[in-house]
Amino acid sequence: MIQKALEYLVGLHDNKTYIIDGHNYSDNPLYEVKKPKPAPESITVATLSSVAELIRREEKHFVTPTFIEILSARELLVYSTYDVKDEFNRRTYYNVKCGAPMFIPGWYEREDIIIKLMSLFDKTPDLDYVLDLISKISQNSSVETADNGITQKVTARQGVELKETTAIKPIVSLKPFRTFLEVEQPESKFLLRVGEHVKIGLIEADGGKWTLNAKQNIADYFAANLKDLIETGSIVVVF
Repeated sequence: MIQKALEYLVGLHDNKTYIIDGHNYSDNPLYEVKKPKPAPESITVATLSSVAELIRREEKHFVTPTFIEILSARELLVYSTYDVKDEFNRRTYYNVKCGAPMFIPGWYEREDIIIKLMSLFDKTPDLDYVLDLISKISQNSSVETADNGITQKVTARQGVELKETTAIKPIVSLKPFRTFLEVEQPESKFLLRVGEHVKIGLIEADGGKWTLNAKQNIADYFAANLKDLIETGSIVVVF
């Protein structure tokens, strides 16, 4: 405590300046005292339609061009170019974070994955296929799997009479909710697996390519809804 107090007192001495080889130096950092400039606080919104509406209403007050940067499938940033009248500072107008639910790939219990498939996915032929496959396996089933590393076969015995062997498609094409609901959800490949204790695995199998498709869909949304401002160069979409 005493040491910090002494360091503080030492730092209170007057600044001294020196000229060495034609350059000005100070023995303490110097900071310009600036008068605060009025500027709007950035706000956070959750939908693309909110961004488009805000830009249309407030664009006349922006330092242009204004950039819409698509950071990810679920996050955007809207900010100005540097302002030459304000020491080349940029202003952030809006932070945009998707408020819609999102499917997380992984392993799920049978009932959990059925609920998620029916509530967090858009329709595709493979969605019906996965739901049909899971419906043939109940919690009371005796499930056996045969796996050669590429395809997987599942045998489900129910009671003492029914025995059905099904070869599982190793890769399925699905459209889970993963980006803003105003745009088309990107379709991508998933590895489908059936594990012990009737667990179902859906693992991403496209190397993350879906994120690029999602960003393009978001860019297309603004291209349609802010077309005039983009054509004049007032708004620039980047990702």
